[in-house]
Amino acid sequence: MRGALSCLISVGASLMLTSVWPASAQEAKKDWQTYTYANDGFAIDLPSAPEVFSDRPSGQIRSSRQYQVDIGIGSYVVSATRYARDAKLDQWNDDSMVELANAMKGKCRIRDGKPGTFAGALAYEMVLDQCPDGAVMKVRMYVVGDWVYQVLAIGPPGVDVKPETQKFHDSFRIVQLDEPAPAAEEAEAKSSKSSSREARGSRSERRASSHRSGKRGHGRSKRRR
Repeated sequence: MRGALSCLISVGASLMLTSVWPASAQEAKKDWQTYTYANDGFAIDLPSAPEVFSDRPSGQIRSSRQYQVDIGIGSYVVSATRYARDAKLDQWNDDSMVELANAMKGKCRIRDGKPGTFAGALAYEMVLDQCPDGAVMKVRMYVVGDWVYQVLAIGPPGVDVKPETQKFHDSFRIVQLDEPAPAAEEAEAKSSKSSSREARGSRSERRASSHRSGKRGHGRSKRRR
């Protein structure tokens, strides 16, 4: 559990560093739509299509992507990180979420932090304010199976109480993952192993046959002599 938490703290710190305020002061678009990302197992309502950033898998992290929409002088960000089974996210508890929150806050102050549940999974909500750059962030974090999701609304003071922020957070939901079923993966693995064994058997038979042919040829040569 400690290894996975360390990896996630690194991901959270990266989000804090890269979630800078956009220079544009344009008003956010009002035509909100639902965007579904079955490869990362979630759907979210956003005012426009997000820009997607991917990180290389490392350690216990199998995949990590960030989805970001700039909204004038703020941003909506969703981070989806998948961990290997041996990361044992099923052993996490409320204390783990609090530890993650404290590590993620950087030089900001945590306000209104509280654990919760989301579809039977671990969840934690907090507001980060008094940050060095003046930004305020309303953050929700979820642990769902092998996945950790971080949903952030970032902007000037007051962003945490805006109706749009509440709409953004409340629209997050889990969807069916677009990936091969475990049974199919297991069958494919068994088929691959079986093919490998058959290939090894065929090579052994060919070597044995060649060896027998060589011995017969050697015997005929001796008889001729």
